[in-house]
Amino acid sequence: MILAIAFLFLTLLLVVAEVFFTSFGMFGLLAAGSAIASVVLAFQHGTSAGWTLLAVLILLVPITLTLSFKVFPHTPFGRRLILAGPHEAPAAGASAEPALVGRTGRAITPLRPSGVASIDGHRYSVVSEGDHVVADETIEVVAVEGNRIVVRRPAAP
Repeated sequence: MILAIAFLFLTLLLVVAEVFFTSFGMFGLLAAGSAIASVVLAFQHGTSAGWTLLAVLILLVPITLTLSFKVFPHTPFGRRLILAGPHEAPAAGASAEPALVGRTGRAITPLRPSGVASIDGHRYSVVSEGDHVVADETIEVVAVEGNRIVVRRPAAP
C-alpha cells in the first residue's frame, strides 16, 4: 500500500510539474500513468483500499491543479512569464469632459490625425481637425464628442 501512496504523490507532483514547466504534455502523460499504477496497486490490497485511493485521487488532482494555477503567477518564474496589468488607469480611456473645450495643451505624440496629448497634466487620446500636428506642439481643444476630443493648432494672435 505504501507504493500505491507513493505513486499517488508522484501523480500530484507530475500534475504540478505539468503546470510549471513546458513539457508538451509529457508530464501529463506520466501523471496519468502514475495515477493508473497507483490505483492498480491499491486494488491489489483490496477493493476498499482501491476505491478509497481512487476517490482521494479524484479529489486531490483538481485541487492540486487549482492551487498550482493560483500559486504559479506569484512565483519568480511565473512573474517573468505573465505580464502585469496597468498600475493606474490612464486618463485616455476615461470619459472626456466637455469642460476641456477651449483648454490648451501639448501633443505628446505626432497627431496624424490621432495621437496622445497632455491637457492640464492629464494624458488624453485626441484627434486633430485634419492637420498633422508634430509632437510637443501646442494644441487647443475644439470639441468633445463623447469620448472623442478634437484638437487643433491654436489660432495665431
